[in-house]
Amino acid sequence: MIKRRVIRSRKENGDITALGNPFEYWNPKIKKDVIDEIETGLYNYFVELENNTEIEIKVVIDKNGKYLSTDPDITTQNILLTLPDC
Repeated sequence: MIKRRVIRSRKENGDITALGNPFEYWNPKIKKDVIDEIETGLYNYFVELENNTEIEIKVVIDKNGKYLSTDPDITTQNILLTLPDC
């Protein structure tokens, strides 16, 4: 599995619609493609905290469908919502 570091996100009405890292060739990557890549195990997306801890980005399913979020076991908030826009 290839790891991709995320440092930016695109948001629309509280939903993450794309992930990005302007220093990488894949920037930006739309939500559907990220979800497909995570679910197939092709890529692992993560956010790196100031203390060098990597927080995995996961696909979450609820009544409204699939969305992207950081691991709730490690942090209480979805860090993707606090990243600069891409």
